[in-house]
Amino acid sequence: MQINEKIAELKNKLPLGSKDELVKRTELAPATIKRILDGKKARLKNIKLIIEEGEKILKEVAGDNINNEKKEA
Repeated sequence: MQINEKIAELKNKLPLGSKDELVKRTELAPATIKRILDGKKARLKNIKLIIEEGEKILKEVAGDNINNEKKEA
């Protein structure tokens, strides 16, 4: 999968508030994160960092959803 496709997929899957969380975790400027998620040019190391942290957020959200479902049952 190409990086642009991966970024587009990540952007669509991230829940509300994830951009703020990415700012905290990566210490990148909000404008940089927006530019990357919009598919514009950026440093490769920043793009990779956004992908890594975004995937971590998705895993955490998925884990929280599973735990909440178990508690309700």
